[in-house]
Amino acid sequence: GGLPGAAELVASGVRVIEVPGAGHNVMFDRPDVLAAAVAGSVV
Repeated sequence: GGLPGAAELVASGVRVIEVPGAGHNVMFDRPDVLAAAVAGSVV
């Protein structure tokens, strides 16, 4: 399943990004994808 409440977040203007291969600690599991998302280069 996806993130509960994702549709509501998106409707409120929040950008929700799924990070394949990451669990709860995205910053440790996929730091490359997190850095790209923060930099704005992930669509």
